Amino acid sequence: MNTEVTNNLKTLKKYSNLLNPQKIKTLGFDSFTKIIRNKFILRDFASFLSPLLNVNEKKKLNISTRKFMTSFVIISFPQYIFSNQVKDADDLTLKNLAIELTDIFNLHLNKETTSEKELDMIKSTYIKFSSFFDKWKKKDVVKTILPFANSYSQLNETLVDIESSGTEETDDIRLWREEIKKQQDKILQQVKRIDGENAVNFVKNYQPPKIKLDDKIYKQITQTVKRAYWDKFKEDLDSGDFSLVISLLKDVRKIIFSLIPNRSDLQEQFNNKLDYELIEQMINHNAMKVEDVYNISIALIEYIKMLQAPIDDKDTEEWCNSITDLFYKETITYGEILPAFFSGVFERLEKIKERLIEFYKDIEEEKS
Repeated sequence: MNTEVTNNLKTLKKYSNLLNPQKIKTLGFDSFTKIIRNKFILRDFASFLSPLLNVNEKKKLNISTRKFMTSFVIISFPQYIFSNQVKDADDLTLKNLAIELTDIFNLHLNKETTSEKELDMIKSTYIKFSSFFDKWKKKDVVKTILPFANSYSQLNETLVDIESSGTEETDDIRLWREEIKKQQDKILQQVKRIDGENAVNFVKNYQPPKIKLDDKIYKQITQTVKRAYWDKFKEDLDSGDFSLVISLLKDVRKIIFSLIPNRSDLQEQFNNKLDYELIEQMINHNAMKVEDVYNISIALIEYIKMLQAPIDDKDTEEWCNSITDLFYKETITYGEILPAFFSGVFERLEKIKERLIEFYKDIEEEKS
């Protein structure tokens, strides 16, 4: 093994300048990560790691190689790995292990000869880093999906409350149940993108701690979950993924129609004004312009104004102005506009629905 690994290590000397920490920082995060994803570079490092770690299976070797290259990213760009700062002891430990691994590798990369003992040191240092990296990544994934798990669990509890209430099945309750299940499906789709079926199973089986919360803390948690959802939506938009937009528009239409179940004229007017099929085609073909998004937003806001109570007009007008102001900024990004718009739409539709429920409740009480 010694001869093969030593020879393969020598072939990696051509990358000594690339892997110099100062050079990496000069290149910048985007350029460096793009370079180390090059298939020829990955092949060369895989050839070195395969006999060193005694790994021959292609999938395992690819993972090992990418983890090895990640250690250089960690030491040079910790702000991208640890969300702007090293946050806890595990983050610090991972960073130190990455420094140890890259230091020992760079040291022997520039030596003429490398002994069996020195190769074993590189191997043991990598194994230590790799093992802790897996543990850290799993913990980081859990931290990421935990807000989704809490939200999913909360929706489950709401479903149980509906089933156990003994309330007569009405259109509103049926729509409410369907909406809850739809939101749960969306949560599962989101977490599946993060960590596949492992995340889906975690969310489905997650049991939150049974803690009695006062209203203030409960409200804060609800706001945190909603913020996490809209933050993820913003990330999707910034990366060019608009798939959630059509789904949100359909949800808005469904809620609006549930508020005017007997007004087929208004429903028809809505469908004529907002051609969802055309909008979906425009999104799928990347043909949506800022003017189109603006017109859709204004049309939906007009429907909210029509449905809401007069007491809410001032608040909605101020919100509408804040949305339109975003369209007139010098630099417009959908990641900034659409989460602010849709979160405001759902917040106001929820308020309209609450006021309607309260209104009909008062009527029933007067009758009795």
